[in-house]
Amino acid sequence: MIARIACLFFFHCASLAAFAQSIGIQGVAPDYAGTTLRFCTYSDYITHTEEHVVQCTVDSAGKFSGGGTLSHEGMVFARAGIYFIYFYAVPNGSYTLHLPPYEAKSLADSLNPFYEELPIHAGVHTTAEGDINRLMLEGDCKPADNAEYEAYCRYREGLEKYRSVRQKVRYLSVNYFRDQPVLYYNEAYMDLFNQIYGRYFEFAHRQDARLATIINQRKGLAALKTFLLHDSTFRDNAVLELVILKNLYDNFYARFFEHESLLLLAKEIESTTPYYEHENIARNIIRLVTLLMPGYAPPPFALYDTEGNLRHLDDFKGKALYLIFCKVLSYSAINALEKLFTLHNVYRDVVDIAVISVDDDSAQLKTFRDEERYRWHFLHYSHHPDILKQYDIKALPTYFLLDKEGKLLLSPAPSPFSDIENVFMKLHAEANRQ
Repeated sequence: MIARIACLFFFHCASLAAFAQSIGIQGVAPDYAGTTLRFCTYSDYITHTEEHVVQCTVDSAGKFSGGGTLSHEGMVFARAGIYFIYFYAVPNGSYTLHLPPYEAKSLADSLNPFYEELPIHAGVHTTAEGDINRLMLEGDCKPADNAEYEAYCRYREGLEKYRSVRQKVRYLSVNYFRDQPVLYYNEAYMDLFNQIYGRYFEFAHRQDARLATIINQRKGLAALKTFLLHDSTFRDNAVLELVILKNLYDNFYARFFEHESLLLLAKEIESTTPYYEHENIARNIIRLVTLLMPGYAPPPFALYDTEGNLRHLDDFKGKALYLIFCKVLSYSAINALEKLFTLHNVYRDVVDIAVISVDDDSAQLKTFRDEERYRWHFLHYSHHPDILKQYDIKALPTYFLLDKEGKLLLSPAPSPFSDIENVFMKLHAEANRQ
């Protein structure tokens, strides 16, 4: 994550409940002529959900400018070529940026959904009073008459202690988080928080197996908090609830805890928390963890097929959809597609098939489609490379099955060499009964 490899950032927390205020971004960067800069911020530092701030296109003379809204102070960033360009902004600020010389990604990097851009702090001229960017660029944490910068330096020091194992986790928890304000948008605070509490449920479960019982038997948020308060490092309800949110998100696929039980706790926090920031985090968690759960709609996409048509996921409603992510030119995929050919001929009245190719060259995909006998849909992922992250693709091929309403039936689904034929048979029988 950029949040872990980039320089550490700062900023006092600011309530998201406040009305979003304006922000202006402008500059001159002839190297970027013709490119579109999309500036975002993180909605929260648990899920790292991105929130759009400003979008502007660099004209032929290299000038760009745009206005938008910013709900909280903190890091604003844009991905451009090989760079992750960031600076620090506050609502109602205006920022003139000096960008590094443009360097485009290679074709391979552009198609690699796991590529991480090089973080670089943009040079900034700003109207914001007491702007922190200059102090951050100097990066030496000298004494400064700036509370935000001092908070950044304090939690950076805590991170250095954690990483050098100079202090134990309990010491850091007590001295940096107990009885301290929660700095939701301070990068150093949240980075240390995520390091300290990222495996807290796992630790607590090893100490006392009742934690899993409370969660899996759905005893509720109050019972969970009562159990966790046996740890004397917790005194503040805001920190305790943030620890719970962090661990609900990180443990969603852990073997100790049931998915639905964790989801119900996130929903309870969303509906009962007195903290707007926690409501926002819980909402982001619910959206992210349900994206690939059976019964929920998966992430939407818009991809070009081999005929040059832009196809949306909703276009496939009306039949069940067997969705395949693969490299079609690989040995495993060719075997699977050949096996699928017979199944498709039998069950195509109730099941549609869409292959999302992650092959490097979309032209090769079209040649493959034209030369082979498969007459289902072949799409290339290059128009929407983030799709592999959104569908959490860890291995190829990977399969999903959607119902005719566009919701996930099986996630992941069996391969053509497993029992997917039995699933198709059941769908066919069900369709005949209706």
